[in-house]
Order: sequence, then C-alpha cells, then structure tokens
Amino acid sequence: MRTSLRALALLALTCTATERLAAQAKDVVVYVVRHSEKVADGSADPHLSPAGEARAKALDAVLGDSGITTVVLTQWQRTKETAAPFLVAHKANVVTMQVAANTVAEHAVAVAATALHAPGPVLVIGHSNTIPAVIAALGGTGKIVVCDAQYAELFVVRRKAGDSTATVTRSHFGAADPVGAERCP
Repeated sequence: MRTSLRALALLALTCTATERLAAQAKDVVVYVVRHSEKVADGSADPHLSPAGEARAKALDAVLGDSGITTVVLTQWQRTKETAAPFLVAHKANVVTMQVAANTVAEHAVAVAATALHAPGPVLVIGHSNTIPAVIAALGGTGKIVVCDAQYAELFVVRRKAGDSTATVTRSHFGAADPVGAERCP
C-alpha cells in the first residue's frame, strides 16, 4: 500500500473522535532508524554504499521477529534500499511519504498518524533531520539529535494505550559508527 503525505494528513484531519480514541486504545511500538550509509557521489538521491547495504541487512536481522506490519519511507532511494532486505524477508505495508526541508514538521505529524492507525508495530526509516521530529510527534520527550555521521542508531518508541507521551529507548545495530560520530558540527 502506498499512501501520499497529503492523503495521510487528510486522514488525520478527518478521523472522527471515535476513530481517534480507537487508535489511542492500543499500545503503539515504532522503530525509528536513519537510512543506511550512502554513496558520497554528490547526487541528490544517492544509492547505498557497500557499508549501507551491510547495515540494511543488519536491520533485517535485528527486527526480523518484531512483528512489524507497516514500513514508512521517504521518497529517497536510500530509505527504500535500507528497507529492501526487511521487505524481501517479511510481509509489511509500505507507506511512502514525501518530505522536503520545509515540511519536516508536517511529515512527522503524518508519520505519527500512520503509526497510531497501523495494525501493529511500525518501522520508520528517515533522515537525520526527520528522526527527532517524528519521535517528538509520537510523544517522545527529551532532545534527540542525530548527527550526519550517525547511522547505527535504533530508537524504539513505545506509547501505552491512551497516553500522549511515549518512552524512547536508544540502542545501536550493525557496525559501530566512527569515533566522534555523535558530535555534530
């Protein structure tokens, strides 16, 4: 299933109060990662590097038994290629959401609405600038920062039924990031 950002925003606005309560009546689990390492070729939409391909396989190995029902991606190849090993091995709905620098907040709200309405756990593959906004839109508290050199971060956002805030667990998967990757310029 492919859904546009505009359609999801409309869905979020047109949900009845009963539908909103039903969506909030279940526990929500969302796995949030950045796309894997990309080729530094100067293009606007680069493919994954060999290290990125290995990390994408590691993501499938880590989340393979998680019961993910929905995978949310952006329009960029690097997010789609990061999801590919997981999607080959597991059946899940795919939602592609357009994102641009000036629409990160809108994107985050639409991703959160998708997660709240998904039938089970959700995997969100985003970018260093979208991950903090998505986690905040899901009710995560605290300041999340993802630097350009960080690719190994795995955030698990858990929101109990009826709560508007979520707990966020931060861990790592695949090869370790380079020393100092957590220091943003």
